[in-house]
Formats: sequence, structure tokens, C-alpha cells
Amino acid sequence: MTFPSESHYLSDWIFESELDIKKIRIQINNRVKSEWIEYLKISNSTKDPQNLILSLEDEELLVLYYGRQLMEFTNHKKLPFVVKYSAALLYQRFYIYQSVMNYDPRIIIFTCISLAIKLEEFGLHFTLEQLFGDVPGLNILQIFQHELIVCNTLKFHLYLINPRNPLEALRILYKRYYIETIIDNEKQKELNITLNKVIAKVELYVLTASQTSCFLIYSPSQVALALFDICGRELNLPNVKDFINNTIREIHQSIIISKYSESIISINKNLEAIHRIKEIIYKELQNEKKRQQSEQDTDEIIAANILDKLVKLQKKKDKEQKKRKREINT
Repeated sequence: MTFPSESHYLSDWIFESELDIKKIRIQINNRVKSEWIEYLKISNSTKDPQNLILSLEDEELLVLYYGRQLMEFTNHKKLPFVVKYSAALLYQRFYIYQSVMNYDPRIIIFTCISLAIKLEEFGLHFTLEQLFGDVPGLNILQIFQHELIVCNTLKFHLYLINPRNPLEALRILYKRYYIETIIDNEKQKELNITLNKVIAKVELYVLTASQTSCFLIYSPSQVALALFDICGRELNLPNVKDFINNTIREIHQSIIISKYSESIISINKNLEAIHRIKEIIYKELQNEKKRQQSEQDTDEIIAANILDKLVKLQKKKDKEQKKRKREINT
């Protein structure tokens, strides 16, 4: 459940809280807004620049909406689980430090998918033409052009810890402590089937979690534990609560007696973290259910309105750049 203290994953990409992430995004949004307002004033725009500038809430809604589009696209293309997870995490991290006013999420989602395919060594199995050739209006060259931008923004910290690894460890531990101790072979077989269903469902929920702040605040191991708890209870896997508690205690049992109180604090922190992760996941699952039941996708309508402002902003910038280029040439 822990990382080495020198790990970039811990020091740069696991934040204390959502509030810390929000503070960074507020700073980025304010800086980019100021730059755009200044730019539009210099270009002698007759319109009030504030009408085109996106608020932080606008940006967050657009990032969230296109994060779901990223997942739908990877599902449609039947990309491997690790590619889906990595692409979603790259996308989430990118928009902590960048603004949609500078980098269009309609390009960035495909850039993150392209990078994830390379990072997870599936580059030989897919070509960009195969993946993106049927996307209307997409310039594949732009994907290449944005790859370096994404990598620079992420400080080239491209090693992503996959929750599938701790999940496999949980499978092995559960089998050792609860299944292999059962004498009845039929009962063993039945529990193994249930356990496999739990693992499969956890992987689905991992992708749901990747649409939230979970993997920006908690370690993949903590998220895997929380999701194992959720799915184990949903599928009636025996002794799930005891298993989770015992697993956390085992992780900290190596701490020497003189640090016993520190061990207890660490155990309690992990239990609290699991509880908070479960709250985030349950909330996202409820939102997902509402979207599926709704006849009209209100998120899509809101995103379309925000995107309209963004497109106008981009067009104004393109027009001004062409104008300046003509002036230089003349």
C-alpha cells in the first residue's frame, strides 16, 4: 500500500486531496484567462473577451465529458485494459497542469491513447490509421504534434503503476487463506468461480475509477483494495471484510514494536482511505446510472455549449495569427 519516498509517482502524482488539485487548476485557469484576455485586447477584438473565456467549472466539465469519450472510444476499439487505464490516467494528469483553452481535449484524448499504446508495448498491434482513420475531421498529424507536449507536461514521468498487479496479489492471498483451506473440492471450485467474477468486475470498476480523482489521490493498491471490497460484497464472496482488514494488517506487521502506534495509525489511514474511495466510486456509479437512464444527455448539451465557446476562441486566435503573418510578409 506504500511507495518508496523517492518515487516520482508518489511525490509528483499522488496529491493530498482534491482541494490540492483544485488549487493548481485554479492557478492554471487564472493564468490562461489573463493571457487570453490580454491577447484578445491586443488583437483589437470588438467583443468582450470574457464572453469567450472558459471558467474553471467550464474546463472541468469539458475535461470530464471528454474523459468519458476517451473511455467509450477505447471500448469501441476493444483496446486492452492496460491501454484504457493508462490513457485515462495520462489524460487526467495532463489537465491538472494544462488548460483546455490552450489544448483541445478532442485532440488530447487521442494523443493519450496513442501514447498509452506505445507505453504498454501494443504499438506493433495497432496503427494510428487503423485506430483513428475513421474519426471524422481528425488530423492524425496533430496527434504526433501533441505527444511531446503531453510528455513535457508530465515531466516524462510515464511509468504508470497498474492496479492489476495488486489485484492479482489479492487474488492469490484470498485463495491461500480462504479457498485452499477448504477440504470440499466442489466448494473450492464454486469459490474460485466467484473470485474470478469479482476480479473481472473490479477491472470494470477500475476504469470507472479512472474517470474520477481516485488515482490522483490514492495509490493503485488502495484503489484495488477498495474495489475488491465493493465487488466482493456485491457478488457475495465470503469473508471479504475480514480479508480486507487482515490484508492491511499484514502489510504493516513488519513494523517493529517501538513503532506499534505508528503502525496502528497507518492501518487506520488505509481503512479511512478505502472508505473514501468507496464513496467516490459509489457516487460515480450512481451518476453513470442516471446518464444511462436519462433520455437526453444533459452533459452532452452542456459540453457542446462550452465547446462552442472554445471553438470561437480558437478561431479568433487562428484568424489573428494569419493576420499577423500577412503583416510580417508584407
